[in-house]
Amino acid sequence: MKIKTSFLAIYNLGLSPFARQLISAKISYPYAAYKVCRVFKKVLDYCKDIEARRMDLVKEYGVKVLDENGKETKDIKVPPGEKLKEFSEKFNAFLNKENEFSFEHLLDLEDLFDIKLSVEEIILLTPILDKSKIDNYLLKQEKEKQKKEITK
Repeated sequence: MKIKTSFLAIYNLGLSPFARQLISAKISYPYAAYKVCRVFKKVLDYCKDIEARRMDLVKEYGVKVLDENGKETKDIKVPPGEKLKEFSEKFNAFLNKENEFSFEHLLDLEDLFDIKLSVEEIILLTPILDKSKIDNYLLKQEKEKQKKEITK
């Protein structure tokens, strides 16, 4: 699937707390935790690349920050004006680039039965849920619901 670099950075922010919750949860399906953690690691690795690219641009367009005595510090800052404009254009172009991103391990809804999920967490998991199995699961649930109604 093609995903914008900026989406991966935002996705990482949302997935981080959920991955920590999943890591600490006691669940019946440890393979589900394994799959989510694999995806989280892949996104995190990609986010490290995003930060490395940002830092390269800061070094390219930035200037050393001076302390109150006028001496250079270790910090680098991109000054307002033309340099900031060029920095922003290059970094935004990088963030808007689409990348092919595939998840090796897709989750089944059954993998997550023991975990209470919020709507926000389900939305975060959508890219790594096996869509074909979701459809099958929903059909199965609908059939079970119909059977219960018939037996009433």
